Amino acid sequence: MKSTKYRWMTEVLLILLMVAAAGVLLVHVADGDDHKTMKAARELEEGWYYLEEGQRIDVELPADIRYDSQEGLVLYNDSLDRTDEGMTVSISAARYRVTVSMHGTVLYEYDDSGFPRNDQMASKLWCDFTLPVMEEPSELMLELENTENGMYHIGRAYIGNSREIFFRYLLKDSVNIVIIILMLFLGMLSLGIAVCLYAAKIRDQRFVDIAVFEILCAVWCLTDSALGQAFTGNSSMLCYISFYAFMLLAVPMVHFIKDAGIMKRHRILDVCIYLFLINAIVQSILNYLGIFTFIQMLFVTHILLVGSVAAATWILMRGYHEKKDRHLFCILVAFGCLAAGGVGALLLYWLFTIPYYQTIFETGIVVFSVIILGDVIASMVANVKFRAEMAVCERLAKEDRLTGMKNRRAYEEHIDEIEDHIDAYHNVALVYMDLNGLKSVNDQYGHNVGDDMIIAAAKCITNVFEDCCTGGACYRVGGDEFCAILPDCEVSEKEFSQCLDEEIRRYNRQGKRYRLSIARGVSYLKDADGKCKRISDWKYEADRAMYRNKKKQKADMAYERV
Repeated sequence: MKSTKYRWMTEVLLILLMVAAAGVLLVHVADGDDHKTMKAARELEEGWYYLEEGQRIDVELPADIRYDSQEGLVLYNDSLDRTDEGMTVSISAARYRVTVSMHGTVLYEYDDSGFPRNDQMASKLWCDFTLPVMEEPSELMLELENTENGMYHIGRAYIGNSREIFFRYLLKDSVNIVIIILMLFLGMLSLGIAVCLYAAKIRDQRFVDIAVFEILCAVWCLTDSALGQAFTGNSSMLCYISFYAFMLLAVPMVHFIKDAGIMKRHRILDVCIYLFLINAIVQSILNYLGIFTFIQMLFVTHILLVGSVAAATWILMRGYHEKKDRHLFCILVAFGCLAAGGVGALLLYWLFTIPYYQTIFETGIVVFSVIILGDVIASMVANVKFRAEMAVCERLAKEDRLTGMKNRRAYEEHIDEIEDHIDAYHNVALVYMDLNGLKSVNDQYGHNVGDDMIIAAAKCITNVFEDCCTGGACYRVGGDEFCAILPDCEVSEKEFSQCLDEEIRRYNRQGKRYRLSIARGVSYLKDADGKCKRISDWKYEADRAMYRNKKKQKADMAYERV
């Protein structure tokens, strides 16, 4: 057990290291070297200044500016000329509710009246505007609202055509894009597995839970990202979608834990699910009535997330302590990674107001999902293997090893099934068959030749009765005794008896040392008036008819010899 624990812990650490390394590399490319990578889009870092007591103070972006004024900061740029006409400028200043203008014309005005954003959300947005025709030298003017502490952090500004700005967005949000693609891939993979299992009549709700969780997380990440907001013009509808996805993404996660081992008995998990649903409904009502905004109630969702993760972790620890189950251990490790990412994101969000909180939580979600999905797939493979082995064992238990036909056990089960659903059949023919002369063949040529005779009879019977009647089934019910059950067979007794005789004659033409002969007797479950017989009477009639045919065949053979 210890070796299994250490092995899984090593795998988790490797996953964390790989994700961290990929994140560091992408951030380095996207943040540190993006202005070098995009050769066509230049960084607009010079020509910026502001006025303080009538004095020009030059700044170079990005910059931290301290400016104590009730009227807010006004930032100017005088480095633009006519060669920049029609170019797009992108700058990170939305958190200060910026208004951009040039020679009296407003080029951009931040507006969040459709969905009020807090500083963390606004700091991720980029303000894009197109430079107008410059008939004479004119300054670009950015008006920024006053801050409580008088500090302004203005990020980089870029200038280029729309395509160049688009690639800048891609580079800036590259980490988010990779994580969203991973989430969608894991979600689609889980959904595909769930559909395949459903088609195979194997129900495993866990894959559906993982798929819903991953898709909700991907929707949240996309709608909460700068790239998503930029492509929709900072749409308020996108913000609503983002908040609802965030409020509900824990529901499938908690539901997944309920399906794990002995977790269904813990009612607190149901309480957590109901609380998330109630939270979404209540916040919608309060926001609609204008009492509180979603931003003002965001801390409630955070508290619920922390509480549900803590409750789930505590339940999983107790469950693992009671039952040293590998599946519970993997879920516990995964939740540890998710909790670490969530706590780190909340610290960045509330204490430091850093816009990259989302990436931390997203990384925790991906690691959580990889561990969970890997464990569920491993357990599914083991379960499918077990089911396959059980199916083989069950098939062998109902199969005659010599002939490959179904055996007496399968025959009795079929009879019981007919008795239980007797009204579902129009009529059922029961054909009992018996080999003629098997004892003499065994005595004269040995049991090996006798076995060949039994196998030959089985092939003839199967060829006739499984072809002449849809749903017909053939059985070896004794040493030289066979049976065929033909539900709702449209072929008459005379026709399938003639088909059996023809099959036997075809076999006997092969010149074997023995002559194959099969006696048969038929009985129908319902009489001519449609009245059902007792099962014992039905079997008895078929048996008596078979023995009458056997005597007739013996008499015919004796007559032929004379």
